[in-house]
Amino acid sequence: MERMRFLGIDYGTKRVGIAISDERGAVAFPRAVLMNIPGLVEEIAALARAEGVETVVIGESRRADGVENALQCEIARFKRALEVVLSDVPVFLQHEGMSTQSARVVPETRRGALSRARRAPAAVARRSESVDARAAAVILQRFLDQQSSAA
Repeated sequence: MERMRFLGIDYGTKRVGIAISDERGAVAFPRAVLMNIPGLVEEIAALARAEGVETVVIGESRRADGVENALQCEIARFKRALEVVLSDVPVFLQHEGMSTQSARVVPETRRGALSRARRAPAAVARRSESVDARAAAVILQRFLDQQSSAA
């Protein structure tokens, strides 16, 4: 069995959803929600290394007409920072349109439990936290599906 693990990211200004694929690189699972604070890039890099991730996929944020929005500028900076820290791991962008809305209808899984190391503040509802991780799984699954249909 070919092993190819992917990590998906739903970047937000406050919270960042993380998803990871199965070892075959076929199915995406919600993994964690991290706070967008200093050290985020290094924490994601450490997770990627620990999981043997070979490819990172970040949701690309654009307006409905396809034009980059303000968040996409931050995502581009974040992507460059990840590429520096994970120099041997390719980092791709994947259209994220409607991923959060789709994530709201995707059931939560045990694997999608929040990271014990950096949970979002208690004031934020656990349900809305898990939506960020599920949105990352939606983004990653789109990428995986495109890869398998291109093969």
